[in-house]
Amino acid sequence: MFLFQVIEPFGSALASDWLGWRGANRDGVSRESEWLTDWPKSGPEILWRARVGMGFSSFAVEGGRLFTMGHKDGLDTVHCLDTETGEGVWNFDYEAPIYERGAEGGPTATPTLHGDKVYTLSRTGLLLCLDRKSGEKIWERDLVNDFEVEIPHYGFACSPLAYHGRLIIDAGKIIAFDLESGNTIWETEAFKAGYSSPVPFEIEGQSYVANFNADSLKILKSESGDVVSSASWETSSEINVATPIIQDGKIFISSGFGMGCALYDASDPTNLVRLWRNHNMHTHFSNCVLWDGFIYGFDGHVTRDEGFLTCLDFETGETRWKDDQVRKGSLIIAGGHILALLETGELIVAKATPEGFQEESRSHILGGRCWTPPVLSDGKIYSRNVKGDLICLDVRQKDKVK
Repeated sequence: MFLFQVIEPFGSALASDWLGWRGANRDGVSRESEWLTDWPKSGPEILWRARVGMGFSSFAVEGGRLFTMGHKDGLDTVHCLDTETGEGVWNFDYEAPIYERGAEGGPTATPTLHGDKVYTLSRTGLLLCLDRKSGEKIWERDLVNDFEVEIPHYGFACSPLAYHGRLIIDAGKIIAFDLESGNTIWETEAFKAGYSSPVPFEIEGQSYVANFNADSLKILKSESGDVVSSASWETSSEINVATPIIQDGKIFISSGFGMGCALYDASDPTNLVRLWRNHNMHTHFSNCVLWDGFIYGFDGHVTRDEGFLTCLDFETGETRWKDDQVRKGSLIIAGGHILALLETGELIVAKATPEGFQEESRSHILGGRCWTPPVLSDGKIYSRNVKGDLICLDVRQKDKVK
């Protein structure tokens, strides 16, 4: 018997908080359950709109503040906005290339909130620690110069992981920094950086991190950075994007380019054992979400006529359903409901059930290309397109509106 626990890396948080990439547990699941899923034809009420610059960065939300990133006129900007009004609280700018490769460009990583600080990573490897209230810089590290790592083809995309006093990054090497000072705690040997983000978990009181880099799934001890096991997963383009999903000592990974998906037994972290592998889910660069024993995600290459919303059985990998009319999107799950933003700007609510696609609401909320997953926090949905148009929708139940 083993004791297994997925760790909340941000410590104690309110159910409404969304403190970084894929939420407090890095699993794409919101702990909110009381929100409006039945919308009028006109869609939910729009609370406000804002412009945050070019990019794909998602959102971190806590304490009435929203954090995201964008690019404009040769500058990357870290934005802090008021969640009720959309007004800017502060911005932090730095010079950066737009990094147009295969898409419009701009930052791809999502800010991470921890305590009184916000952490960000640029596509060229500038790691920043900022004061959450003022936006003042506390420390910075230049990953390329400090660690002699190579920028991946599409730039760095890892959203920093704050865990046990460390900030952990996949930058070609997997590196842990002291949260307060930015000093290096440990670094691994050089690997090829992926476009995924690390996830922490715990077995028998020992803390580990799962990291999906360019050619493998790696398990590391969070205290020392020692790599204790690895499973090869090489795509033709060295592109592994999706964040691993961890539950009950098992790790699910998926990628495109003909690789498909697999489930590994990690109950002994030193010996990853593959339980199954198939081609029922090819996650190009969106992410799947696990809910009540089933995986939900978009299967297929986004730049082709693919990317169908699909449901798999987590334990067996068998397809439960696939809907070819809902395609090319990103999603989260909240209270048993899928919240999916399609590439076209359509926002969809559907029941998270293995019994088939059951749409509840739909509204076209944005123009342009939408590749960033939406966020639900405190009864508000935040969505953006690559041009930097950000929209906030009110889905609070009437008796919950203050």
